[in-house]
Amino acid sequence: MVDLGRIPEENLSRDRALRVGLLILKHGRKARKDRSRLVNLLRAAEALGDDDLVTLIYYLVGDPDGSDAVRVRSILNEILPEKGDRIMSTAGEMWEAQGFSKGVVHGEARGEARGEARGKADTLIRQLRRRFDTLPPGVEARVRKADGAQLDDWLDRILDAKTLIDVFPDLAH
Repeated sequence: MVDLGRIPEENLSRDRALRVGLLILKHGRKARKDRSRLVNLLRAAEALGDDDLVTLIYYLVGDPDGSDAVRVRSILNEILPEKGDRIMSTAGEMWEAQGFSKGVVHGEARGEARGEARGKADTLIRQLRRRFDTLPPGVEARVRKADGAQLDDWLDRILDAKTLIDVFPDLAH
């Protein structure tokens, strides 16, 4: 284990990318709350170059709409008035791209789950009609509204069912 707090910034690493990462580890949490530490961290990162500064801000701030982002933008415009807004915009593009990627993955997963549930519902309705001919009013709608776990349960039950009530016990009431 190494205590990064005891190592001066200039001695953290000669590799620029590694140095930015170590600066984040050394100051990240504390810098969010301590203005002077945040100013020093941003100045140290700025000395590494704009790309590294953007990377540091991207990881340091986390929420582009939160109070940390407002504080960082203010300090950046103070210490780098000619490029503070551009740096924050570039970090914002990274946040937006990551949010878009997460949204796409989440949307795809939801779409797959809906498609899977639709397929299960179609299969169950087909099996119910084949086994019991006509279905009472509301059964098909109920099946189409069910989630995947409920559909799995009904699909398992139909294998041994002798009556529709064996699949849907609450129909007996």
